[in-house]
Amino acid sequence: PSRLLVNQFAIPFSPPTRGTLTMFGTATGIADFDDLIAKQEANKQGPACVGVSVAYAEWLKETYPTLQLKEVDNANDAFDDGTCAIFIIDYPVATKFVLTRYQNDACMANGKPIGIIGEPLSFGLNYYAIGVGNHIPSETVNTLSYWMTVMMSCAAGSEECLDGNFFSFYPDNAGTGEECGYVNNPTSGLQLSEGAIAGIIIGLCAFVALAGIVSHKIQANKQQARFRKRLVQQVARNITIGPSPSQLDADAIANELKHIGKNKDGTISKRALKDWMNDDKLGALSADDFEALWLALDANNSGLVDPVEFCAVLGTCGPEFESTYKEQERMRKEQRLQWASKRLSVIAKKTPTEGR
Repeated sequence: PSRLLVNQFAIPFSPPTRGTLTMFGTATGIADFDDLIAKQEANKQGPACVGVSVAYAEWLKETYPTLQLKEVDNANDAFDDGTCAIFIIDYPVATKFVLTRYQNDACMANGKPIGIIGEPLSFGLNYYAIGVGNHIPSETVNTLSYWMTVMMSCAAGSEECLDGNFFSFYPDNAGTGEECGYVNNPTSGLQLSEGAIAGIIIGLCAFVALAGIVSHKIQANKQQARFRKRLVQQVARNITIGPSPSQLDADAIANELKHIGKNKDGTISKRALKDWMNDDKLGALSADDFEALWLALDANNSGLVDPVEFCAVLGTCGPEFESTYKEQERMRKEQRLQWASKRLSVIAKKTPTEGR
């Protein structure tokens, strides 16, 4: 159109952001620039960072005399080394910064996500203008002006030019400041960093593992108590016991081992032990409990339990000897006679018949 030759680049364009100065970084709970100054005066927030020798820094000092500022060379380094929690710059540059960190998988700074902080200034620097040098041919300027007019005039979301206007292009190319998941006012009052979240997960895993270990230990102790009790009860079927394993008669235990192993050297095979433990009166051990008992007895994993190994395990059964002894003491007289009869029967079987 002919008017474009006179009033070039005159179509207004309002991108989905502002061109005024804004804050961005990792700090939270700051509503706007006035709130930032109030928190600085209350020593709740440190200086905000700006670029070295930038023009807007002087403008900020004149506009907000009490605003605490600190000049830094590089915003990325200042965030990563903890120098800055807040950086002030014009809004489009801030959103582009956040987008770039997101694209580089660097959203976190000191364990916190980066994003736009609070509201930008409502005055000062405003929407960007586009200018061309005098050396650019007028035909080029006219072409640029025409297409920019078309792309700015097309309404956002219009079916006629969906994704074909500046408004649609802007978020993907300049960002929104929300890419890194930053929340200025977390509803929980606590914004966890990736490190903190990882720490919690590791802690939970450690707790579950520890709980599993403790549970396994408890179950193992219960199993150990069961097979020890059963072992002592079986010994007490044929040998008179006291409240302590130290009160066992050496000759009696030696003879019992020969009886169990069905041999003269007192060694016991796994099969012989199982036959001995399968007592009709006391009942059979569960398969798991018997395996645990065998592993405890066969300390050297030789496949045979010798007298030393057997007595070593009996020596650890103090509580079981005491409880079994008390149980026997509480038995009725008739039951004691039955136990005595059982022992005499076993002894008779062990004693060679005269004349043989």
